[in-house]
Amino acid sequence: MSTPRPAPGRTARPWTLRCLVWGILLEALGLAVGAVVVLVELARGDSDAVGTSVALAVLALALGALLAAAGRALHAGARWSRAPIATWQILQALVGVTWWQGTRSPWAGLLVLLSVALLVLLMVPSVVALTTDRAPRDDGSET
Repeated sequence: MSTPRPAPGRTARPWTLRCLVWGILLEALGLAVGAVVVLVELARGDSDAVGTSVALAVLALALGALLAAAGRALHAGARWSRAPIATWQILQALVGVTWWQGTRSPWAGLLVLLSVALLVLLMVPSVVALTTDRAPRDDGSET
């Protein structure tokens, strides 16, 4: 039995990259869900700070969109995508550690573990090589 080969003109993506992209998309989805929850609370009258709730929802949606775009660009091999992804993982881990110190919530621990795992996957040599290689990409452009 032979291993499947990528289509002509397409390079195979390492499993580490696929896991990383799925994790980033999961985070983007989580931010979108969080924004919807905040807006629903606002609509139900459960929030006293209207401006803060709106700003939080807009920020979460913007960050989710940036992460989704960066994840898609990372999958395509774009070099720029590593910086926002790494920055977000570090900030998210700091939020998780602070949350953990205050509440000992298992969700905080999960947030820190996810951030660390994705940051490690971002630094795996096969992922770094994909985004620093100067060879033409499958779309014909160079980085």
